[in-house]
Amino acid sequence: MARNCDTKGQLAPSRQDRPQLHQLSSRTIAAGLAIALAVGSPLPVPGAPSAGLAYAATVSVDGDAGDWAGSDLNASSGTISTWGATADGANLYLLLKGNSGNGYWAELSGPTLASANLNGTFSVQLVPNSNTVSRFTLDGWKSIAGASTSVTGDSTGNYVFEASIPLSTLGGSSATLSFGGVEKTVKFGGSPESGQTSGGSPQDSGSQSGAESGFGSTGSGSSSSVSGSGSGSESGSGSASESGSGASAETGTGSTATDSPTVDGNLDDWDTSTSNSAASGNGNSNGLTNWKIAKGADGNYYFAAWGMANGYVGHDWDQFQIGGQSYAFANLQYSGGSYASVNNGNGNTEGPQYVECMIPASMMSAGTFSFGGTAVNVADIPAYVAPAPESDPGKYTGITIDGTFKDWKYVTKTDAKNPNPDQPNALAQVAMVFDGDVYVYIKESQGGSAAGAGTHANGKYSITSDLGRENVFQLNQDGTVSGIAGAEAKHVGSEWEIRIPRESLNYYSESLSFGLYQSEPFVKDVSDLRHEQSNTGTFQGIAYDGSYDDWNSYPVTTISYATAGTQDMNEDAAAALYTNGSTLYMYAETTMKAHIDEQRQQGTAFTQAITIDLTGKASSTQDIDVNGEDDLSPRIIAVDENGNIDWNPNLANQPDGTTREYAIVETHGTYDTSSMTNVSNTAFQEMGGVLGHVMVTVDGGICQAEYKIDLESVAKMHNYYRSQHGKAADDSPDSYQFISARFGRLGDQIVTTTGASTGPWLGLGLSGIAVAGGLLANRRRTRHEKDLAASEAACR
Repeated sequence: MARNCDTKGQLAPSRQDRPQLHQLSSRTIAAGLAIALAVGSPLPVPGAPSAGLAYAATVSVDGDAGDWAGSDLNASSGTISTWGATADGANLYLLLKGNSGNGYWAELSGPTLASANLNGTFSVQLVPNSNTVSRFTLDGWKSIAGASTSVTGDSTGNYVFEASIPLSTLGGSSATLSFGGVEKTVKFGGSPESGQTSGGSPQDSGSQSGAESGFGSTGSGSSSSVSGSGSGSESGSGSASESGSGASAETGTGSTATDSPTVDGNLDDWDTSTSNSAASGNGNSNGLTNWKIAKGADGNYYFAAWGMANGYVGHDWDQFQIGGQSYAFANLQYSGGSYASVNNGNGNTEGPQYVECMIPASMMSAGTFSFGGTAVNVADIPAYVAPAPESDPGKYTGITIDGTFKDWKYVTKTDAKNPNPDQPNALAQVAMVFDGDVYVYIKESQGGSAAGAGTHANGKYSITSDLGRENVFQLNQDGTVSGIAGAEAKHVGSEWEIRIPRESLNYYSESLSFGLYQSEPFVKDVSDLRHEQSNTGTFQGIAYDGSYDDWNSYPVTTISYATAGTQDMNEDAAAALYTNGSTLYMYAETTMKAHIDEQRQQGTAFTQAITIDLTGKASSTQDIDVNGEDDLSPRIIAVDENGNIDWNPNLANQPDGTTREYAIVETHGTYDTSSMTNVSNTAFQEMGGVLGHVMVTVDGGICQAEYKIDLESVAKMHNYYRSQHGKAADDSPDSYQFISARFGRLGDQIVTTTGASTGPWLGLGLSGIAVAGGLLANRRRTRHEKDLAASEAACR
């Protein structure tokens, strides 16, 4: 019979050489143990070669059948060609050997077990070519507490599978195994010569009994009061407190653990400032780059690994190595261990990945532990030390764009729902902080994408000021942000954090809101925590001069032509109306390339399709009905310094950096253009004459226009047409208490203001027409009373 070497490289005794332990007196063993501990040499056993160690088990669970006696083996046929069973004082051993037909998968079933505590059919799943055991259970699902397994194989499907089951798990004094018509009863108390070692009692063996052993217990699956490498309290390499593989928390470094981490996939109870590196390969194929291992207070070993990977990655079948044997994380449950993993990736976006597991001390029988190509000596594994508590200020202290998101802890989150019915759960929560710069937090729902949120799934968002000014930005699938100079973003897993520099903010007075572009904001009216001065100054009124700066501190309304589906990185356009006495001022701007190109090339973006309602009948959903008697549809003409009228001026080809000015008349006016060649023409003056002027500036990435309309002249025009139709000619600027305008070439939105007044803050609601009804209560009742009352009710 072949003889094997023990763990010291020495010749191990054959069964015939091995003494029966019950023949040794306790005094003899105690004396020998004392000498062994004193001189550091193996304990001599009577009847064994002087160089040998007391045997720990009949079989080493290593995937090598060389240490099995022929009398313990049985021939069979099919996938399992040979099977065997034997026992010693600690464990029952099972051998299965054969060929699965391929190296990628083997499913072995058929051998049955009958014992006092466990009964059923073994279910074994293997991957021969990677020496991996995927399952070792009974009846497909019943766990076997404290079991240990090993397999060796090759790419053709040849395999040798070995397993050990603690006697304390089986209970009783024997177990019966059956397969292929052969039944074998293995007694737990026989003689070594018969293959059924007598050993010590279960509580003295290398496997703890009852609640101290195996799966779901508080202790190691194979620990005892003596080293797990011995066969009883009288064998082995010293007491547990001195062994690197027993139940003690003491390690080769002499330090002792007082606690153990919780296996939950949360590494807050690990000090990750130091670690071992892990390369791809050697069982690590899913992005784990760092790891460490420590021995807990319970004597078991605890492993943690982390890295970055996308949301599709799993770690169940990643493997670590003990000696030359590989073990999958998910299979630890079959050996009395435990495993948990957390994947913070989301779709294709990488996020932190965490793996944590408990490895029973009984498995750490080899000299080395390795993962990802890096190995450590088991004897050098340190005791577990919990990290120092992380300092927590207990309040908001500022935001750093670093992808950790911890500084958002004390910022209130708002639930967010995506308005796109095809992706309603793209968003989960949002938050915003105005702290000098503007900081935005977005959390995606699992599987959702903030870069694909919005009604048009284009990931466009807006910071909107209390003046209606917008900063539109886009989140990109690669984790970047576009559209605002100096903006930065971090996208990790399902979380985003974005910083928008203060100097890039559009004009605001006191507060900002945040949401998807052209949708109701998620977060409203957030003020600057630093109380710094706004970037606009105080509104001082409007001067018609083509400088436009005085509009910066006045509220505007966004005008959308391309809607939320715009491909530009900014709002389409914006406009505002302001009245002072009998003068109506209007302002419009655009940074949308299509609008700028139209004005530059055709000159029509700010000069055509403009309609102004002066009766209060218009709404955000109703067209302005211009009839020449109540309203105004501006027509652009040119008037030279001598008052000569060009009724059809050339508007095209306006160069960048230039401003053009035109005069305004009524489009629906019945002008005799052949006779009305000068503004001094009497008939022209009776019809109101020049009603106002407009200046249009094209300057690179922005196009602006401001209009000045004389409401006295407009009333005169209205009275002219009323008299022509036999109606009362009693219009005056006081009749125009609620004014609306549409800039049709820029978009369909209606911009509004309350009319004739010297109050500077009577301009436009920031979303649609929103003017307090009380402002209309002081209207002068004219012949328009019914129309105005109806308008007033609508506004209220």
